[in-house]
Amino acid sequence: MNPSEACLRARIFTSWAPMIGAFLSTLLDLSLEIAPLLLLVWSSFMRSAGSYSLDNFTLHYWIGKPDPTIAQAEPGLLRNPRVVRGALNSLRISLFGGVICAVLGMLLGYVIVKRRGSMVSSFLEKISFLPMLIPSIAFGAIYFSFFAQPIGPIPALYGTFALMILLVVGKQMPFTTRTGVSSMFQVAGELEEAAEITGDSWPHRFVKIIWPLTRSGFISGVLIVFITSMRELSLFILVITGKTEVLTTLTFDYADLGLQQLSNAMMSLLIMIIFVVMGLIKLYEKLTEKQKRA
Repeated sequence: MNPSEACLRARIFTSWAPMIGAFLSTLLDLSLEIAPLLLLVWSSFMRSAGSYSLDNFTLHYWIGKPDPTIAQAEPGLLRNPRVVRGALNSLRISLFGGVICAVLGMLLGYVIVKRRGSMVSSFLEKISFLPMLIPSIAFGAIYFSFFAQPIGPIPALYGTFALMILLVVGKQMPFTTRTGVSSMFQVAGELEEAAEITGDSWPHRFVKIIWPLTRSGFISGVLIVFITSMRELSLFILVITGKTEVLTTLTFDYADLGLQQLSNAMMSLLIMIIFVVMGLIKLYEKLTEKQKRA
């Protein structure tokens, strides 16, 4: 092959490379993400499992009234008070836990970065990753046994939302600590030093200098904890009660009873809620960025 032919082939390959990349990317998205998700949603509209014909189509598992001949007389998800309560519980636990965890992660990140190289910084950075070494179900069992009875002034927390939020904060701290450290590395130390020289207090420096520069990291930390907690099952399975059950535990209950369509509908609802909340948070982030630029 002479140099001119090699050059021509290289140009042809370069011109076709973006199209080939787009084709392969679309194929992977369809086969690994979109197709399974569509199949999951479609199966929740099938009266009998395994048949995907239009004759088998029904809305019962979403909006149907209790019927003894279908799904053991369970109503559709949007008519089921247990599902509504579980959705609200999931949102409350994931959002409150996400905000608390992100705040603590930012504060830990600040100390780790500012004391970089010290024993305190090294200890905090290592201890913050300890929950990652413990399986979720074991982590839940530890909290269950620890808070099942009153401990001094701390009352028994079993069956309360406080225990669920503590579980989320304890288990997800490694992720928000990492986002906090990454965000703090982006803040030039000279900015805070200049404010300190002028006599600004630490809370004022944090609100006026550090927070505006690290807000995106905070929002990322909230999103990470929210998404992870919304789909968490093994972390909650040992500590839930009738009052604190969440969508994932309801999904498990329906699957255990053999109500596969209801279980699939529950998973579809869970995914939709996550996408909606993510979209709202991203919209808020964009609006605040526009206001800041204006």
